[in-house]
Amino acid sequence: MGGSISPGLNMRYKALNEYTGKLPMLEPDNEFDGRYGDDTASAIRSGVQNGLKYEVLGFLESYQATAPELNIILTGGDSIFFDTLLKNSIFAPCVKIEPYLVLKGLNAAIPTNND
Repeated sequence: MGGSISPGLNMRYKALNEYTGKLPMLEPDNEFDGRYGDDTASAIRSGVQNGLKYEVLGFLESYQATAPELNIILTGGDSIFFDTLLKNSIFAPCVKIEPYLVLKGLNAAIPTNND
C-alpha cells in the first residue's frame, strides 16, 4: 500500500542546532514526558519529541480510519522511541515495531552455505 518517511529524532535535533543561531545540540531523552518546556532544553525536547509523537499518532489515526484492518510497521532506529508509547495506546494491536527490518530482510535474502 505504501507509507511515509519523515525525519527522525536525531535529524530533528540536528536541524534545530545547525539551522538556528544559538540553539544547543541535544540528544533524545527517553525520560522526557513534559507537554511543554520551561527552559530552552525542555522546550526543544517538547517540540522535537512531542512533535514526532503527535505526527506518528496522527498518521496512525488517519490510516486506521481509512483501513481499520491495516497492519502498520514502524522501522528504523528511532522506532524504538515509540515502543512504550504505542503499547499503551489504542493502536497497539495494529502496530509492529521492527527497527532492523532492512537488515533482517537482507539477512534472509543471503543464501546460507551449509557445505
